[in-house]
Amino acid sequence: AGTGHAYTLLGIVEAADTTGQSPERVAQVFFAIGSQLQLPWFNQQVSNLVVDNHWQALARESYRDDLDWQARTMTVAALQSADESVPVEELVDAWMEQNQQMVSRWQVMLGELKNAGAGDYPMVAVAMRELLDLAQAARLNVRGEPCSS
Repeated sequence: AGTGHAYTLLGIVEAADTTGQSPERVAQVFFAIGSQLQLPWFNQQVSNLVVDNHWQALARESYRDDLDWQARTMTVAALQSADESVPVEELVDAWMEQNQQMVSRWQVMLGELKNAGAGDYPMVAVAMRELLDLAQAARLNVRGEPCSS
């Protein structure tokens, strides 16, 4: 039961190594961003995808890996956007504001997914692309320039 949590911790430790910040702070930022972006809900949708064949199993695992990378990338970007003395809540709020355009696009996508009911592979693929765009924009946006994608 704890395997999924242990796997998440690997990303947090990796982000801590990348940023030089404490694993505790990294975990706080990781989970705060995840909560703001409803990543646990989306991860559950990915996990709930029905697997009828080998290729769908591979696709679902690929989506999980991509989601982990994107969450870690956004966490690192947020941590690198401000000094360690900035409180986590303030840091996450500033990061959300700095990336507001892409965050809004993601939130629209989440609304569409929720309204559609049970997800399927094409829907998740499109949502994953939207989240990838957000993660990449956040990574490029560490210098404090507003995201314009």
